[in-house]
Amino acid sequence: MMRHHFATIAIDKGANIRDVANYLGHENIDMTILYNLGTSEGMKKLSNTINV
Repeated sequence: MMRHHFATIAIDKGANIRDVANYLGHENIDMTILYNLGTSEGMKKLSNTINV
């Protein structure tokens, strides 16, 4: 569960997904993408980007 939280927060804060995958020991980013659960802050950021 902490790995999911770490991946979600790191990616939401702008970390490169490849760097997160390497840090977690994933061979490819597919598993890292599954770990990223998304956040409400990320949804707001996306909404603000679209509503420019």
